[in-house]
Amino acid sequence: MSKELEDGPGANQTEMIAPVTTNLSENIEKQVEDERYLDLSAHVLANHAYEYSDKEARAVRRKIDLHLMPVLFFTGMISAVDKIVVSNAALYGMTTDLHISQGSLSWIGAIVAFGLLCGEVPAAYLVQRLRLNILVPTMIVLWGTFTMLLGTAQNFQTIMALRFLLGFAESPIFPSCQIYCVMMYTAEEQPLRISIYLAALASLFVGPVSYGIGVSTGASIATWRLLFITMGGITVLWGLLTFWLLPANPATWRILSEKEKYVAIHRVQNNKTGIENKQIKWYQVREALMDPKTWVLFVYQILIASFTGGLTTFASLIVKGLGYGKLPSVLLGMPTGAMQTSSAVICAVVGVQAKNIRVLTMCVTCLVPLMATALVWKLPASNIHGRLAAYYLCYCFWGAYTLSASLPAQNTSGHSKKVTNNMLSFVAYSVGTIIGPFFFGHSYPQGYITLMCCASIAIPLAASYAFICIWQNKAKDKAVAEGKYDHTTHVLAEGLLDITDREKKDFRYKY
Repeated sequence: MSKELEDGPGANQTEMIAPVTTNLSENIEKQVEDERYLDLSAHVLANHAYEYSDKEARAVRRKIDLHLMPVLFFTGMISAVDKIVVSNAALYGMTTDLHISQGSLSWIGAIVAFGLLCGEVPAAYLVQRLRLNILVPTMIVLWGTFTMLLGTAQNFQTIMALRFLLGFAESPIFPSCQIYCVMMYTAEEQPLRISIYLAALASLFVGPVSYGIGVSTGASIATWRLLFITMGGITVLWGLLTFWLLPANPATWRILSEKEKYVAIHRVQNNKTGIENKQIKWYQVREALMDPKTWVLFVYQILIASFTGGLTTFASLIVKGLGYGKLPSVLLGMPTGAMQTSSAVICAVVGVQAKNIRVLTMCVTCLVPLMATALVWKLPASNIHGRLAAYYLCYCFWGAYTLSASLPAQNTSGHSKKVTNNMLSFVAYSVGTIIGPFFFGHSYPQGYITLMCCASIAIPLAASYAFICIWQNKAKDKAVAEGKYDHTTHVLAEGLLDITDREKKDFRYKY
């Protein structure tokens, strides 16, 4: 195989929008002959030709929703539970028993994200090479085991090591969920589904469990240890169940008939993003890294994810600091999950109501936590209920984050490029959750001020993403008008090959 074929048809092009070269037709013909370069959809669509109605397509979508989304939803929720439960453990005496200071608690909150960060590159490789229905359950069982072991920790160092391993084991989960969404849903359907598996209802789950453990009597071990063991045990059981529940891809999903598999794949073909290909293509990785959209979104997501790291690590302690008791603080943290989830769903629904208003929705949503943090900071200490309400509104940041998380899936074609962008998206999330806890390491007012700065910078960054999309779309239009795309070749390519958005004539970026 020639070096040109290995690197891909766009390997030597360094422009932001590289028109397809004149020898692309020859490259594509070579790739069509090599099955490694075919997207999974090509194999299914080439072997079947079913006719189906819109009603049948909607029925297949409902079937996928019914069987897949609850699994992704609970997986996302249980991953958040295992991270945020440390806040309630601190309230129940972990910091006292293990002599952990507020600054050290910041490190305990951040170390999970270090694990996520270190795991992102191997996770991207595993997501590309392994079957998702094996990878995801295995990682769930692993991080659940580490959560249970936290209940046996005797010092700060052990807590740090186990929390790092927990984050490392969790690193493939959300990139895998992103791939599931791209494989199963159209571009218009993806934002709402992404908001569902990123739904932050963990506080509604962990609150009653933590409260029940907190008021229980007669336990032979410390309350905070029982909390870790209980949550970790639930996670391990869920991981074992997902071995049976999760599919590898729509083409091999046992719950779908042959026609339903065809419909599931054919109906998402207009996404022009492909389904799956296990061949790593390094030119697609390079293309992702050279795209300015990638890095603008990367910084934006770091800033927004810092809210997660800061607020969730100190959640119960922040509420207690407003003037509430220990057990009431556990329950009063529950509405934060409802606020996060509702903001994510609202942003997802609003973001697809009109063409290209997702970035605008992200900018407007950022204004809510910006104003809310200012209120928590400046309202009189005596106004504890007003400050609590403002604290809840801070969690609207999640709507802006989940909407931003849908952009790489919709604006990327080429499986290796998708995996790379997904990896960078979750690296950004990890970096944000690393730095967030340190905002509150010395004082709560300092934390609120820093979060206000993050929201203020995120707004113009989101606007920059939209301007880059407009610029790149215009460059694509110009290349098409100048005849730099061979029409016949590109009809074939967009239907069969695992090639990138830059190489596809009809691909336009959404914002």
